[in-house]
Amino acid sequence: MPYSNPVFDLTTKKIIRHIAPKTCLDIGAGAGKYGRFIRHLMPSAHSVGVEIEPDYILVYKLNEIYDEIRCIDAAKLIEDSIDEQYDLAILGDSLEHFRKSEGIDLLHFLVYRTRYILIIYPERYVQNSVIGYRSEAHLSAWGKHDFVSFKHSPILEADNQRLVLIEGYLSPENSLKEMASVIENSGFSIAK
Repeated sequence: MPYSNPVFDLTTKKIIRHIAPKTCLDIGAGAGKYGRFIRHLMPSAHSVGVEIEPDYILVYKLNEIYDEIRCIDAAKLIEDSIDEQYDLAILGDSLEHFRKSEGIDLLHFLVYRTRYILIIYPERYVQNSVIGYRSEAHLSAWGKHDFVSFKHSPILEADNQRLVLIEGYLSPENSLKEMASVIENSGFSIAK
């Protein structure tokens, strides 16, 4: 099930437009939804997709969506991509597929190497492996308390989905306060 819930798609597009990334990292590319958003909204941006399932890369033609596609476990980025920097990293319905410790390590790694990290994650959504793909299983639960050590936007909620934007340590061109305004005016509730 390499697809993500569409509830925050319009808000995600507004965020991408506002950030206007020149470089983007999509972790858990799946069927390439966020890569298509980047390609459509920021055609000159350099996009890198990370996908653990080689079948998805072939079936969804991810090499036609991203400038670069890496077939690796995203946790390997910490070892292999130490000198890379991105304007935007997207974890769209992928963070819950990591062991909690790996997800936390990945967020800490990314905060040093990005302007922003956009995270969309489900809350209380049970999912095991899907048609034999063990990587589709949800392994960790995430909530607002997991983001307190990061400077972040208000967390949006809709149905069982949540959206949060973390400010990375690279000099952001747009302030988080400005980005929070975009997020708060999206029409969704703020998670309590």
